[in-house]
Amino acid sequence: MISDLVLDYSGREFDNWYINTDYHFGGFAKFTKELVEFTKEFEKLNGFELDYIYTNKMMFGIAELIKSGYFKSGETIVAIHSGGLQGNIGMIGKIEKFSPVS
Repeated sequence: MISDLVLDYSGREFDNWYINTDYHFGGFAKFTKELVEFTKEFEKLNGFELDYIYTNKMMFGIAELIKSGYFKSGETIVAIHSGGLQGNIGMIGKIEKFSPVS
């Protein structure tokens, strides 16, 4: 479906991408203490907030893939932060169970 959308938009086919579903943490709006801690550390290091529904999982996955040597030195990684920060307000109670909000 995504390939079709890209083709319709650009008129070209690309084979240099794929969707990695290994970092879903159990599904929509689910997470672990490890993910909460990663998200807080990421925000502290990078100076911007991630949402707790999608983007933090993507960034966690990218960080894990970098650590594992999946990407070659010098490769370009494109990550699209698609928003969703408004959802964080509704997640505060769940997040605090893993790590008090600071």
